[in-house]
Amino acid sequence: MFDSKDPDLNRKLLDQTKHLKKERSLINKNIEPWLKKIDASSYSIIEKKQKKKEIEELGHFLYYYDKEIFIEEVFTESPDFIVKSNGKLIGIELKDFITDKFEKEKEGLIKLIFKSVINYLEKNLNQYKGNYRVEFIEKKFSLKRNDRKLIVQEIISIIKGCSKTPGVVKSINKFPYDGIAMHKGETTIVGNISKELVQNKINSKEKLIPLYREKNLNQVWLVLIIGGVEKSSDYCLFDTAITTQEFESAFDRIFIYEFFDRKITELKIT
Repeated sequence: MFDSKDPDLNRKLLDQTKHLKKERSLINKNIEPWLKKIDASSYSIIEKKQKKKEIEELGHFLYYYDKEIFIEEVFTESPDFIVKSNGKLIGIELKDFITDKFEKEKEGLIKLIFKSVINYLEKNLNQYKGNYRVEFIEKKFSLKRNDRKLIVQEIISIIKGCSKTPGVVKSINKFPYDGIAMHKGETTIVGNISKELVQNKINSKEKLIPLYREKNLNQVWLVLIIGGVEKSSDYCLFDTAITTQEFESAFDRIFIYEFFDRKITELKIT
C-alpha cells in the first residue's frame, strides 16, 4: 500500500511500474506464442476470447507458482492445458470461482464505463496518459444505460478538471503509465468461500479425471481461479477449514489462485 502523503511516492510508483513491466514481460514470454496460435486457429470469436482468457490466467499462475514450468499444449480440452515441469507432463484444468453473480455483472458494466472513458481520452493520449484509480462513493448505484452515460461524463469531467455536479465518483487518482488504464479503486468482497463450496467445485471436475489419465500425463492438477483477467479487485474470505482440512479428490494437486493478490493456496487432498 502507498501513502498519498509520502514525499517519495512518485519514485516508489515508478519503481513499482518497472517491476510490473518486468513481470509482465516474463509472463508474456511464456504465453504470447500460444495467444498468436489461438488467433490463427479456426476457433470462433467467443472460443478464442475464452481460451485467451484462460491462457492469461494460467500464465500468471505458473509465473507466481514456479517460473520453470512452461506451457506445452493449449489445443486440448481434456484437460484444458498441458504444461511441462522438469521433463514431466502435467495436465491442468482451470475453473472460475464465481461466488457472487451480481458482483460479476456489476464489474462487467463498470468495465464498459471505463472502456468508454478510455476511448475518449485516447484521442489526446499525450495529454491524458496515465493509470487512473477510480473510487466510487456508494457500493451500490444504478448502472442502467442512461446512468452509465452520466458516469462516463462525470469521470471525464473530473479528469479534465472541469466543474461538475456531485455524482457517484468519490475520487480519481492518477499514476504514471505509458498508455491509458483505468481500474476501480475500492476492493470488493465477492463472498465467503466455504469448504463445502470448494468441494462442490472440485466434484464438478472429478468425472473427467479418467479421461485425463488416458493421455499419459504424470500428474493432473486443478486450479480454481478467483478474479481472473476480467476482474480487477476482488477477494474472498476463506473458511479456516479450507486450509486445515482435507478434500476428497482424484486430482494430484489442487490450488486456489487469487488473481488480484497473486496468492496461491494449495489444498490438502485425500
